[in-house]
Amino acid sequence: MQTVTEIRTLEELATLRVTWKSLWEQTRQASFHQSYDWVRSYLRFYSEGVKLRTLVVTMATKPVGIVPFVIRNVRTKIGAASVLTWPAENWATFLGPVGPHPTTTLQTALDHITKSPRDWNVVELSNIDPSGFDGGRMCNAFKIGGLQLSQTGSLEHPLIQLTGTWDEYLAQRSQTWRTKFAQAERDVRELGPISFLRWRPSGGEVGQTDRRWDYFSTLEALHHQTETCTSRANIELSFLRDVHSAAVDAGAVEICLLNAGTRPIACAYSYVSGKTVEPVLLAASSDTASSGLQVLLCHMLRDSFSRRDDRMLFRAEQSQLVDLWANQTVHAVTYGHYAWMSPQAQALRMRKRQSKPSANIEIAASGAADSGGSLRLYNGA
Repeated sequence: MQTVTEIRTLEELATLRVTWKSLWEQTRQASFHQSYDWVRSYLRFYSEGVKLRTLVVTMATKPVGIVPFVIRNVRTKIGAASVLTWPAENWATFLGPVGPHPTTTLQTALDHITKSPRDWNVVELSNIDPSGFDGGRMCNAFKIGGLQLSQTGSLEHPLIQLTGTWDEYLAQRSQTWRTKFAQAERDVRELGPISFLRWRPSGGEVGQTDRRWDYFSTLEALHHQTETCTSRANIELSFLRDVHSAAVDAGAVEICLLNAGTRPIACAYSYVSGKTVEPVLLAASSDTASSGLQVLLCHMLRDSFSRRDDRMLFRAEQSQLVDLWANQTVHAVTYGHYAWMSPQAQALRMRKRQSKPSANIEIAASGAADSGGSLRLYNGA
């Protein structure tokens, strides 16, 4: 028999740290966004209007899964709606329960939600991949819990599947890609000798725990000029800085730098899980703009082929940058249950249906130009 324990405070959450780590390590296709440290930092930095309601599913006194729910107040034109959802904002691509038994965990958690005193108007769970690992279990869990299901959103995440060899991948690129990348490469060459650095520590279990705050500071210097809203940029960077040490210890982070001479011109901060790379933040200097990011991405991909990574997964808003590189797209949908007797819930449901994802990538600007240099990354370059 399954039982459910609710976690409502950060103090209670802290007692789960060891259990959460164990279950996270057993989670198939786990993302660092599902880790205890990521959720803890999220709750610290995005706590306004958010209440913790994480569920721990236990079978025969043994915890078998965690569903990291929060309740977020969302404004509508007719008042605030209380939404039971993931602690995600727009950071993650795919999300789900933590632990080796996702089906049992989800079904038990949603059944518990329907039988408990209701403190929400809406249950809304985004970042679900019905044709991938989820395999329809979320839909089934809603039905078993007696919650009428609606699909109110869909995003297409660009995916670069790293099958075969680097040369085989390049041979499949279009002439449009070749023309655009050749121009990007020429732009970057003018800045000076180009070098690429990829830092991917293996984590605390093998003693690789150097935080490399110098690399992180480079990311900050570029990204501070990405956002027109300085306060938003500061919160994002403070959040990533807060969870950075834990990501290093977990062997779940990497930073890639592209330099022209001694000056960094592009940077990527990513989370790594198994053989999947998920870029989180991207930035480039003003005199390279998108060209610097294109060349950085080329270096990252070539290196990932040599490391035998499986795939590089981007968020939907990064599509403009990687459109010509992607060889697949994967769909992430939003499922929800919207109480018919709640006007706020129905207003939110309609707003979700009408919303569209942004396809713009924001690029940082900084620095002055150098000159000279050459870069050869593909045949005929």
